[in-house]
Amino acid sequence: MKRSAMLCWLGALLVAASLPFGRSQTATITGEMEVNTVHVPRGLEGETYFVRLAEESARFQLLFNTPQDDIYTGDEVELELVAASPEYAEYGLEASFALPPGTVISDGGFGPNSTFLVSNITVKDSGGGKDFAYGPGTINITSITWLPKICGKTPPLNVEAFKRQWLNGYRADDLGKNQTTMENYYNECSWGKLRFDNASNVVVDLTDVDMPCVGTYNGLPWDANKCDAPELYGWMKWLTDYTVNVLKIDIKKYKRRVMIMPDNSCPWNGMASIGCGSFCYTWIKGPYAMTIDTIFHELGHNLGLQHSTSPGNEYGDGSCAMGGCCGIRCFNAPQSWRAGLAAPIANLDNSTKLPVGVWQRYVLPTTPINETNFVRISPSWLGNTSYSTFFFSFRQAAGWDKGLMSAYRGGINVHVYNGSQFTGPQKSEYQGLMLPGTKFNETKGKYIVRFVNKNTTHAIITLCRYESWTEAWGAGNCTDGLDNDCNGLVDTADPACKGRIPPAPPAPRAIGCNNDGTCEKPFETAINCPADCEPECGDGLCEYARGENAEVCPGDCPAVKGDCYCDRGRGETADNTPEDCPPLCGDGFCDRARGEDEFNCRKPAVGNGWTVGDCLPSCGNKVCDTDVGEWAGSCRSDCPPVCGDSYCDSFRGENTWVCQADCKYPMRTPTTSACGDGFCDPREVGVCTRDCRFTPPGIAYVAKPPSPSPPVPSPFLPPSPSPPPGPCADKDPPPPDAAGSFSPPPPP
Repeated sequence: MKRSAMLCWLGALLVAASLPFGRSQTATITGEMEVNTVHVPRGLEGETYFVRLAEESARFQLLFNTPQDDIYTGDEVELELVAASPEYAEYGLEASFALPPGTVISDGGFGPNSTFLVSNITVKDSGGGKDFAYGPGTINITSITWLPKICGKTPPLNVEAFKRQWLNGYRADDLGKNQTTMENYYNECSWGKLRFDNASNVVVDLTDVDMPCVGTYNGLPWDANKCDAPELYGWMKWLTDYTVNVLKIDIKKYKRRVMIMPDNSCPWNGMASIGCGSFCYTWIKGPYAMTIDTIFHELGHNLGLQHSTSPGNEYGDGSCAMGGCCGIRCFNAPQSWRAGLAAPIANLDNSTKLPVGVWQRYVLPTTPINETNFVRISPSWLGNTSYSTFFFSFRQAAGWDKGLMSAYRGGINVHVYNGSQFTGPQKSEYQGLMLPGTKFNETKGKYIVRFVNKNTTHAIITLCRYESWTEAWGAGNCTDGLDNDCNGLVDTADPACKGRIPPAPPAPRAIGCNNDGTCEKPFETAINCPADCEPECGDGLCEYARGENAEVCPGDCPAVKGDCYCDRGRGETADNTPEDCPPLCGDGFCDRARGEDEFNCRKPAVGNGWTVGDCLPSCGNKVCDTDVGEWAGSCRSDCPPVCGDSYCDSFRGENTWVCQADCKYPMRTPTTSACGDGFCDPREVGVCTRDCRFTPPGIAYVAKPPSPSPPVPSPFLPPSPSPPPGPCADKDPPPPDAAGSFSPPPPP
């Protein structure tokens, strides 16, 4: 794996002669990667990349134009270095090598001889960077967590309070596995495959030892009132040295090294290494140390997991601990599978496992009950055509999913994850929630998933792969014993096949209709001989009476009100066509008349983005309805921020303009930044060395917002209707009875 990047030295001074190459030459060095992910409320989330040549040595920082999802902390890499090309001679780097395509130059503010080009990066060994549970046995998680005093400031909770939420056995009313601790969080969400216990996870109280307000890290000054790379690594270096030299603790026994910071100027909630090599870091900003779901999210990065997203939203999957805030819940199906914690009930990745026209039935347990709990469909039968791999799992607010928000529980969670279990893109994408009686039609892979029924602990789904929109005699699928169009009707039970016998081979004759009951192509068609020929999709003739409609043949049939098919691709919605379209959470219309409200389909509050829906919460009721998405930025009359509490509540509207007493970190908009104002705007990196002495974590790249895409018809469809002119009928089984038992499943 090779790629180009820019290299900055996070150290005192590096002259060209100190590297193993001379003028107009190249050099190769090896080291261990450190990849940190940072969560910045301003939308500048991202990763920073460092290379460490030896344990606790100074670090190179690599700047990429795009995120590198397949590089982890702990990966051993080989870097090929070249000096800058002659047009960059003002940087003091004289060489005759060409600039690698796409590389961005910046001196990082460390002097003219501190920046070099990395022409290639090769990952030599990626085996030690991820604690995924692929093999048998249990993985023992080890960590050391510090609660330090820095420049007179201490974390917002003492060591006793922290241990009560960290490990079992520290509460007076110890409840063992029933209490909310990090020990139970790991054990329960991994089904016992990850062990987090008292013996291997120590907590060190340093609140009686004052870390100095200023110091140096590899020659660079750090300041307790700042929060950049020298501070983060300088603090960790100070804690490591004190632990080893004063406390005499063998720190090499603990891979994860966690710092619970005082409330400081860091503009993020937490920051962590993605993956864990010989060791890895996690930084937690003071107030967030009191919510273990936030810490569990950061430690999930140490496992090697990336964020759980939704379309256009980096943290959009609220069903997963690797998504957005808040609530106690485990990982989603693809993340659990990726980490080796969960397994599929069925892995349908070829045409033999999911043949055409055969309905398959699966019972899905809620995820806390059993580690084997989801169905994965990867349509390799499409050949070289690109496709998406879907995961289907049943989630309830139970066990360690007890904090699951209402938008994600009581139904089938649908996710896309296109990587294999071992390689590929690392971010899952939430697609939506299926409710009982609905179906999911994946038109690219040509299969249908129907949500048949559920009770409190299990759900039934059925699957079918189709080869055409409708069955036809000419295709030979009216006598093969299969449901070729997956409408629940086989062969002559299907209206498209009923009342017919297999056609005889046509005799050569002139074009014309002989009304003999046999469609003799190419002489007869449904247009010139409707008595003999069935309609065909694509012949320009829409025949409702014979089974064609906008659903099975959109090329022939227009969207028509009352045809029992919600043609969302051509503008039909629950708002303008209620007779065809049921309520659909996410269609932009709050259908209160048919049950949608802010509790089951809430619309995201401004600046939140953790939930998706149609209905605004009831702002103005004098109650801060956080359960339905209200916050200070969306409903100030109900949820005012509290200025003066020493906590910059950026998620609820506070910033430097609203409450300078709390918000000391400058949060400028892009239109107000200027070289020389003391604030390193992401666009000033490499341009304004007065502001950008080094690259702040989290802005190694700035992603350009995606261009808006045209609306795409939702794959979540209502139950299949009967064709006009009759009324729309629901073919799905009734909900479970009062005892919670299942109704008999429908015939395939």
